[in-house]
Amino acid sequence: MIDYVNRAMVAAVLCLGVACSSSEGGPASREPLSGTVHGVAFEVAGATASDIDGSRFVTLSSAAADCATGTSPQPGTVVVNLTVPTEALVPGAHPLGASEPAPRVAVTTFEQNADGSLRQRSDLVTSGTLHVFESQGGGLQGSLQVQNGEASLLGAFAADACAD
Repeated sequence: MIDYVNRAMVAAVLCLGVACSSSEGGPASREPLSGTVHGVAFEVAGATASDIDGSRFVTLSSAAADCATGTSPQPGTVVVNLTVPTEALVPGAHPLGASEPAPRVAVTTFEQNADGSLRQRSDLVTSGTLHVFESQGGGLQGSLQVQNGEASLLGAFAADACAD
């Protein structure tokens, strides 16, 4: 967790050198990403990034995750997936949307059924802002600002690049 916080702080410092602001004109959040998804508390415990089909695909998970093992969801796990087209990888504020060239965010929670099986609930988030601080080397450092009926998320993240 300390390593994640340090990377988030570096990302916040990088934002100071570029025009990172929210859609309301305020600064991008420098605190670690947290909030709720479908009423379940969320803090990033694992973050990975991969380039797939011309976009950077970022997975932020409340469970430990890395490039080798991915995320192994358990009941209560929250996953936030960002799909960031190449056009939106430049530093600055990018409004979320439902299709390219806007970044897209999908939020998923995992719950246990009465029979012990795992079910997931997923939604596409189309309003909010992705602030890109840096996207070099296949990773992504930035912050996310989302406030709607399915998710309330605010804060900075740093996702490491997965090797091809």
